[in-house]
Amino acid sequence: MALFRTYQPYTRLGHFEMDGLLSRLDREIEERGENGEASTPYYVGARIAVHIARYHEFVDTQEEFMLLFDRALAELEGGEDGR
Repeated sequence: MALFRTYQPYTRLGHFEMDGLLSRLDREIEERGENGEASTPYYVGARIAVHIARYHEFVDTQEEFMLLFDRALAELEGGEDGR
């Protein structure tokens, strides 16, 4: 029995792959939203995270990521940052 966790090799996705993933998530969100599926918000959250990874490449801290994520949610909800 191994005492250490084994991780898969690190892979970095390029802009082309990230753009494709964003497009795929957009289609899933649209389809699931039209069908009224309860899982739709999870896909929206995934899209926000991928968008941050794609367009904010130099996020230095977890706190900075969460600030960007919260800001994106506020924009979707029409909150303070979404005006």
